[in-house]
Amino acid sequence: MRYLSQREHFESQLRMKLTRKGYEAPEIDAVVKRFIDDDYLSESRAALAYIRSRVRRGMGPEKIRAAMLGLTDDSIVSHYLPKSDHYWCQVLASYWKKRFDGSPEWPLDEKTIRHCLNRGFTYRLLRMMVVDYGQWSEPDDLSIF
Repeated sequence: MRYLSQREHFESQLRMKLTRKGYEAPEIDAVVKRFIDDDYLSESRAALAYIRSRVRRGMGPEKIRAAMLGLTDDSIVSHYLPKSDHYWCQVLASYWKKRFDGSPEWPLDEKTIRHCLNRGFTYRLLRMMVVDYGQWSEPDDLSIF
């Protein structure tokens, strides 16, 4: 219960933590089932919290998707991860403001492109954001939920 009071967890995360603490599989199954039935453990809440925290850190959709696929199934990831290019351009522009000085100019240098790609943004999103930076530089509320 202490783990769930600190933050939302995916079922796989909770199972892994309880296994490391030395609990047996039948005990873990019973606890997880009870937590799901009592709505203490929710994959949807965990997914939303996970995405929100990664977006605040300036991570892109590809990096978030890859990390989430290690924690939950594809249907949860597909359902909760925003698909809108508009949204991700705003996230990238917001990150750009924090990380780099000034507005971007196309073409970008290779180091900057690589940096953004490593953060999980696609080349297409990067190009869209740079070309229309004025549109994205004053983002709406980045809350997706």
